[in-house]
Amino acid sequence: MKKSLSIILASLALNQNVSAINLTQALEYAYKNNSDFKSSQEDYRIVIEQFPQALSRFMPDISADFKYGRKITKQTGIRGIDRLEARSYNKSLNVTQNLFRGGTDYAGLKAAKSQFMAAKYKFVASEQDTMLKAVQQFLEYYVAKEIYRIYLENTAFYQTLAESARQKFKLGQATRTELAQAQTEYARSNSEKAKAYANSLAIRMKFRQFLGIDPVVIEIPKIPQNLPKTIEEFRQISLKSNPTILATRASADAANSAIHAARAGLAPSVDLISKTSFGDTIKSPSSAKTKLNEFETAVQLRIPIIPKGGAEVSRVREARNKARKSAIALTEAMRSTETDIESSWELFIANGKSLKSSEEAIKTASLALKGTKHEEAAGTKSILDVLKAKKDLSDTDINKVKSLKEYLVSAYKMHAVWGQLTAKMLKLNGKQFDPEDEFKKIQFKLIGF
Repeated sequence: MKKSLSIILASLALNQNVSAINLTQALEYAYKNNSDFKSSQEDYRIVIEQFPQALSRFMPDISADFKYGRKITKQTGIRGIDRLEARSYNKSLNVTQNLFRGGTDYAGLKAAKSQFMAAKYKFVASEQDTMLKAVQQFLEYYVAKEIYRIYLENTAFYQTLAESARQKFKLGQATRTELAQAQTEYARSNSEKAKAYANSLAIRMKFRQFLGIDPVVIEIPKIPQNLPKTIEEFRQISLKSNPTILATRASADAANSAIHAARAGLAPSVDLISKTSFGDTIKSPSSAKTKLNEFETAVQLRIPIIPKGGAEVSRVREARNKARKSAIALTEAMRSTETDIESSWELFIANGKSLKSSEEAIKTASLALKGTKHEEAAGTKSILDVLKAKKDLSDTDINKVKSLKEYLVSAYKMHAVWGQLTAKMLKLNGKQFDPEDEFKKIQFKLIGF
């Protein structure tokens, strides 16, 4: 009785003081609480600030100067030393507007736009990575709890069988070997149960760290919907919507625009300069006051001969090298995605077959155990046969749980490959981070924080 009570209490220990959630809720918590995902949001905000910075180069440079001066002059003459003092007050407004810079501003703005697109798709990839890791974390805990449940049931089964074997041994209906084997299996099941419990606690801690909440998996996760029917359909959609490909392509566009911006640094520039100043000068000892008002407008042409000691020429070469590297990265991203398409599809199909086989094996193993127990009661089978049948059922049950996990993970991995594993596509509740909205907030924000 005491042993049975301890088993029940151990079963309840996992479920106390925790919140019951399903997979969708777990993804919502991960979206809200995961620190790596929050960090990726800030990385995105940092990158998109390059657009208003590039846009500002089209705007005039406006500044105001205020100057106060005091000048003392001593002159030595026939009359001795004369002391002259002059105080001046000046204020000016300076406006410089670039009229032409070789197209560098336009190229820089185009590059910033491409960098925004690259940042957006990198963020989507980061979001999908967070969602996929949350799915894996959820399913790992689900597997750990199910395995603990199986070992908990095994312990109760083997305890009952060991008691039965002891009674039969006393009556001469079982051998010493059968009794010893039953007691051994009971002891082993206790050890396995303790390990499974410790493992489930460790995984629960990882779950809490990643999602920011304690779990109790009360629902068997469902297979995601809208999966592709054929690998051709999967490939066609993935090559168009995979966020890694889209981000790499946008980065390549930004690198090409950077070449034009670097070349423009070698071109002449034309600036319109306007300066308006007002000032007063008071001279002592006469206290004569002079007012000074100046209005100046000029057009300045600057022709680079050896700009910045040759640094601009080096920047052109650097930009070309980066563009070539970006082209290589795009080719590699395409190849990598092709590999992901093939491997994730084949893994999904294989895991589906494995799950189906496991489900069929559970049925046959259950029937085998039931039949073996009846035959053992009739005297045609031994306790050893019952032990073997029970072990076969336990192993098959564990196999089925693991197969379900692998099948679900591969299904969600397919969603990630073709860009569908986002909070928006998963229809998660709660406030969502929208890259487009974030960009619109700062796109033309040239004043204020």
